[in-house]
Amino acid sequence: MKVDQLKNDMLASLSVMDSSVFDIDVFKKTGLFIVRDAIPDNKLHRWQNAWEEYANSEEGERKEAEDNYSKVEIKTNLPDLLDGIHRDECFVDLAEEIFGNPVGLFNKRFVVKDAFYNGEVFLHQDTCYQCGLVEKASLFGAIFDMTPDNGGLKFYPGTHRFGYLGDAGQIKETTLPDDWPIVAPSLRAGDIAIMNSLLWHGSPAYKAGHYRVVADFVYQSARDYSTVEVLRGNEDIENNFLNQGDKGAGIFQRSRVSRLIELQKIVDDALRNEQEDAE
Repeated sequence: MKVDQLKNDMLASLSVMDSSVFDIDVFKKTGLFIVRDAIPDNKLHRWQNAWEEYANSEEGERKEAEDNYSKVEIKTNLPDLLDGIHRDECFVDLAEEIFGNPVGLFNKRFVVKDAFYNGEVFLHQDTCYQCGLVEKASLFGAIFDMTPDNGGLKFYPGTHRFGYLGDAGQIKETTLPDDWPIVAPSLRAGDIAIMNSLLWHGSPAYKAGHYRVVADFVYQSARDYSTVEVLRGNEDIENNFLNQGDKGAGIFQRSRVSRLIELQKIVDDALRNEQEDAE
């Protein structure tokens, strides 16, 4: 399919990728689906209260970012109620529709934007930061409202069809035609955005409003060796080189990343020696 043809196909699909009922066929086609009111109110209110209690505690206190490069704040070690949200059926049911049974978890985290962590996140795809099979999907659950003003996500539907891009980093927006559709949804608390991990996406800077709290859970088939937890089904997993703490980073004797680290050390040492000579 030609790029312009794919673009036109995505433009024609904008009206069907947002609904209270998940459509797996639309998701496969576009790489994106917004499920409205996916989290029942009773659960949502419990999770919101738990988050507010955590945010008001010493451990969860909002603080200035420690450097100028912080775009979002990543939360992984949270109270039990919040830490186990990824196991809830409102998420796992959707994951099963995508991957079938058994359902596995690749990664879980909460991503926060506010006046302290307010940076723009550049256009990228997640697959280059993952390992294992590429058939993965993020379920972004809005614990509180998410809008373009408070740094909400923006997606480029159909870009998952280009596959893995072969490197990690900021994708040039000029790669695509100027009128490529961009979906920047306002998610109400309780909505879930489902995204193929290959899909290009980013987010604007936080400007105003309630802080943005998004549950970012990456699901896959539990038969993927990078699975860290089986959430549904009887699949047996074991610790291996793909699902340990470094997520596969330790399997290479030599790689592009290790070479970059080596080169950076050479540059740092040279600059340090130059500074010492100048003194």
